[in-house]
Amino acid sequence: MGRFKQILLSITLLIFLSPLIEENFHLINLSQLKGSFTKADKVELTLNSWFDHDFQKNYEPYINDHFGLRNFFIRIHNQVEFSLFNQIKVQQAVIGKNNYLYGEGYIKAYIGDDFVGDSIVSEKVEELESISYNLKKKGKALIVILAPGKASYMPENFPEKYDSAEIKRSNYLAYSQKLKQSNVTVMDCNAWFLSLKNTTKYPLYPKTGVHWSVFGEVMVIDSLSKLIEKKLSVNLPRLIIHKIDTSTKMEGTDEDIEESMNLLFDIPDLKMGYPRYEFEPDAKTDQVKALTIGDSYFSRIQEITDEELFDQGEFWYYFKSVNRPNSIGIQVSDLDIEKEILDKDVIILINTEANLSDFGHGAINIIGRTLEESGSFNYKQKVEELIKEMKRNQEWLDQLKKKAADYGMTLEETMVLDAEHLLKNNSF
Repeated sequence: MGRFKQILLSITLLIFLSPLIEENFHLINLSQLKGSFTKADKVELTLNSWFDHDFQKNYEPYINDHFGLRNFFIRIHNQVEFSLFNQIKVQQAVIGKNNYLYGEGYIKAYIGDDFVGDSIVSEKVEELESISYNLKKKGKALIVILAPGKASYMPENFPEKYDSAEIKRSNYLAYSQKLKQSNVTVMDCNAWFLSLKNTTKYPLYPKTGVHWSVFGEVMVIDSLSKLIEKKLSVNLPRLIIHKIDTSTKMEGTDEDIEESMNLLFDIPDLKMGYPRYEFEPDAKTDQVKALTIGDSYFSRIQEITDEELFDQGEFWYYFKSVNRPNSIGIQVSDLDIEKEILDKDVIILINTEANLSDFGHGAINIIGRTLEESGSFNYKQKVEELIKEMKRNQEWLDQLKKKAADYGMTLEETMVLDAEHLLKNNSF
């Protein structure tokens, strides 16, 4: 019995001392934690800091962040919370049915909890029409991408608390409807992905990630490059897919929520498709300068396209930080906006459904004002001027009245459509 007590005591001491041993000797190669957090810095011991207790107060956070086996114990804690209590320690993330993971902001956007109202949507779309027209007059293009959202794509796996949620009008529905009625070039990837949901060979959304799948983003890159070619009459490098591998080992951002959970064991994933591709330029390839403004849905695409597809394309993340080749630490507020805008061939605005409540992040108004100050004109004002001209010209007005009657529209609606058509085709 004494022998057993000695062994038990030794094991207990080893368990208690293991963090200290690991902290000093680093015997175990532990994987790093994922996610966004800042560890406390080591503080310097001085006589003053000791006696006024600053050292003790500041050293405690350092110990908490750096003790041996810390990562291992955090993973154990997170695994227990997830497996036994169905809890998740990732900000704004929730566990749905069958262990599907969602960003809760996407669910709230899908059910319309953050709807800003049709009047605000209309104002922004009118501003986008003005930007689009002014850029076109300068031989440039504006492309708006409505990125998909996992909530819209697979609401069937929402957490049970949302089963009885009322689905109201959402920002996505308002913007998609209004943009389709405008002269703005739009890639509605949300509608596109939904149309493919039951026929696509490879999943367009992963089980444990918040962004579109790697397969989905490659589809978007290919379609975006073809759209830019059409709008600017240019030739871009061809995206050549050599093969598509399938795997339950995730790549890219296909398990970005799960990675941030820092678990001991993987959550079983879907079998995903991973295209193996390259960009193939030719002698007729044109150099296109692109600027994209938006959210994290473009982050990986920017990594792929900034040099392969574009002439050093850059990405203004949330219209705050500037991601461009060979540059770090630049903020949009440091830039000459007019110079940057006029230097680009194509401006791309991209937001997913969770961020449409702040569509453009302030960029739409600033770009519109910048273009007007550079000698362009206000699109909405130009439409109004054309309508006044229509009303003054009796022959033109009679034609519009007949057209309105033929199509079952009001005279005002017909005049607006005709004015927009004339501006869109540079006929006035």
